[in-house]
Amino acid sequence: MRLFITLCLLLTVGFTAAQQNNYELPKTIPDFQYLDIHQNKLYSNVDLPRKGNTLIVFYTTECIHCQIAVQHMSENFERFKNTHVVMITTYDKAAIEAFVNNFAPAMKDAKNVTWLQDTNDEFLFTFNPISYPSFYLYDKSKNLLTYKKGSIEFRDVFDYVK
Repeated sequence: MRLFITLCLLLTVGFTAAQQNNYELPKTIPDFQYLDIHQNKLYSNVDLPRKGNTLIVFYTTECIHCQIAVQHMSENFERFKNTHVVMITTYDKAAIEAFVNNFAPAMKDAKNVTWLQDTNDEFLFTFNPISYPSFYLYDKSKNLLTYKKGSIEFRDVFDYVK
C-alpha cells in the first residue's frame, strides 16, 4: 500500500511539475529532517559532514533499478571512501535492513553511510526526484555537482567521486 501511495505521489508531482514547466532540482542541499534508523533519532542537513562530497540516494526497497544500482555501488564502495552517502527511502526499518543485507552489504556498517527513513513522504516535495532511484551529488560547499536517475545513469556518478 505504501508503494502505491508513494508512486501516486511521485506521478502527481511529476505531472504537476511538467504542466507548470517549473520543475527544478535543488541547486544546494535543501533543509531536511528524516529518521536515522541506526541512531533512532532525527538526522537533518545540518548533521552532514562539513568536508567532502555528499551523495544523496533516494530509493525504494522493491525497485529493481534501485537494487541493481545500490548493489553496483556496494560492490565498488571503495570508490566512495571520500564521499558521505545518505540513503533515503519511505520504507520502514525492517524493509531497509533487508534491502541493505541483500543489496548493500559493504555499506551496512560503513562510517560514511547514513540510512534514513522519510516517515512523512517529504523527500518528493523537497528534492523533486524524477524517478527511482535518484542520485544527487553535492560538493563540500553543498552545491549540486550532478543529478542522475536510474541504474544506468548511476554509473556516471563514478566520474565525480574520487
